[in-house]
Amino acid sequence: MIANVYVDGFGLYYGSLKNTIYKWLDIGKLCNEMYPELSIKRIRYFTAKVDPRKNDPGIQERQKAILRALKTIPNLSIVYGMYRSHYMRLPSGGDYRKGIVNFVEVFKTEEKGSDVNLATYMMDDAYRGEIEVAVLISNDTDFLSPIKFLKGRQIKIWILSPTTRPKRWPAYLLINLADRADQITVDKLRDCQFPTILSDKDGTFTKPTNW
Repeated sequence: MIANVYVDGFGLYYGSLKNTIYKWLDIGKLCNEMYPELSIKRIRYFTAKVDPRKNDPGIQERQKAILRALKTIPNLSIVYGMYRSHYMRLPSGGDYRKGIVNFVEVFKTEEKGSDVNLATYMMDDAYRGEIEVAVLISNDTDFLSPIKFLKGRQIKIWILSPTTRPKRWPAYLLINLADRADQITVDKLRDCQFPTILSDKDGTFTKPTNW
């Protein structure tokens, strides 16, 4: 069966990669190992370029490195949304029964546009008759409506959950709509890492050392 893979980069990072040593993930290898029965035509990766942060000056360079690594996968393309950073006041505690609420100011970063981009590409690929299977790497229930649309066009939906901890299995509404559901495991993350040194048209580059 012919398939495209749609990667929610934000969901993959926070579901599988954050606070691990496996951020140098070869998504192409992961998809091929998870689904050898599929003929994967495209891998579409949806993310946003991060803003510089005073408390993490290397964040942009690390992201540039992994995006450069992902671009070495022949059938992978990257679609960018945007990050929006702003200060906001949020409740931190207090005595709600007495109407006493304590607030703190936090610096919040949100990714904007990637979920809309992913849904748009997924539906467009189906409309053009490009795929028989859509593999979605995400836990986000915002994709329920696009999935229902695709199933109405007889497209099979396979979910690859980016949650490596079983107790955090994704929303059951998403799973219940899928024709197949799998989970990224720590073993798969370990086995599907890029080599430390990679090459592209601009030369060689290496995995960040302080990740």
